[in-house]
Amino acid sequence: MLNPVLLAALGGILPASAILTAAEDTRPYECDGLTLFRELPSAVLLPENEAQVIAILRLCYGARVPVVARGAGTGLSGGVVPEPTGVVLSLAKFKRILSIDPLARIATVQPGVRNLAISEAAAPFGLFYAPDPSSQIACTIGGNVAENAGGVHCLKYGLTVHNVRRIRGVLITGEVIEFGAEALDAPGYDLAALITGSEGLLAVITEVSPSRRSASWGCSMTSRRPATPWLRSSAAASFRRASK
Repeated sequence: MLNPVLLAALGGILPASAILTAAEDTRPYECDGLTLFRELPSAVLLPENEAQVIAILRLCYGARVPVVARGAGTGLSGGVVPEPTGVVLSLAKFKRILSIDPLARIATVQPGVRNLAISEAAAPFGLFYAPDPSSQIACTIGGNVAENAGGVHCLKYGLTVHNVRRIRGVLITGEVIEFGAEALDAPGYDLAALITGSEGLLAVITEVSPSRRSASWGCSMTSRRPATPWLRSSAAASFRRASK
C-alpha cells in the first residue's frame, strides 16, 4: 500500500480514474506472458502525456518508490513483474502514430502503438515494419524496444535494434534523454543500440522511430513522441517494401 501522502501527490498529477489501487484493478498487471511469476503492485498509474510521466518519475524517485514501466504485457521474460512496494507505469494511452514519411521510410510513433499497426499504417505506401514478433497483433513498439524483439523475419531484416533510429526517453530521475538520430548514421557511439533490449537500464519509452540502418535491407520509417522516465521513451523503426 502506498503512503497516503504519496497517493495524494500522485492525485495532483493524474485524475483519480488513472490511479488504480484496488486489488481487482491491479490484478491484470501482476505479470506478463510469463505467468509463473506474479506480484501485485501497490498502484498502477496510467499517464497520457510526457509531462505526467516526468512528474511521476520525479515524485517516485524522491520517495524511493520502485517504478516498472509496462507496455502490452505480452513478453515472456518476466520483464514487467511489479515490485510489491512499487508502482506500475502503464503506457497504454501512448498509442498515436505521430507521422509517417514514406520517402524517408520513417514513422514517428508513441510507445503504446501496436507493432502490427505500424505496418498497417505504412501499407498504403507499399511499406511494412520488418520486426514481427508472434504477438505483433497486440505487442507494442515500446515493449519491442525494451526486449529487442524479433520475429520470423529477423534473419533477413534483423531485430528491433537494427530497425530503430531514434529513442527518446526519461530517466528514473525525470531527466529527458534522447539517443540516435533520424540520419542513417550519426557521429559518436551508437547508444541507441546499447539501450535497445537492456530493459534494466531505462524506465519509460514515449516515442519510437523505426527505420532500417542499411538501405540495402529495405525501407525505413520512423516514429517519435516525447519522453518519459528512465524506462523507455521513444525509438525509430524502419519499414520494408510490401513484398516480405
